[in-house]
Amino acid sequence: MISEADRKTAGLNAGSSLENAEAQASGCLESAEEIMLEANRKVAQILRRESQTVLKQVLDEASNIMKNQYSRSDV
Repeated sequence: MISEADRKTAGLNAGSSLENAEAQASGCLESAEEIMLEANRKVAQILRRESQTVLKQVLDEASNIMKNQYSRSDV
C-alpha cells in the first residue's frame, strides 16, 4: 500500500514537474512571440518600402500627365 506521505511526495513531484513543463512552455511561447514580432517587423518594413515605391510611381505618372502651362485666364 502507498502511505499518505508517499502520496503527498508523489503529488509534490508531479506538481514540480508540471511547473517545469509550464516554465518550458512559457519559454517556448516567449521565443515564439519574439520570432513572430521580428517577422512582423520585417514584413512591415517590406510593405513600407513597396508602398513608397508604388506611391512614387503613381505620383510620377500623374505629374507627367498634368499640363505645365498657363492659360489666358491665369494671367
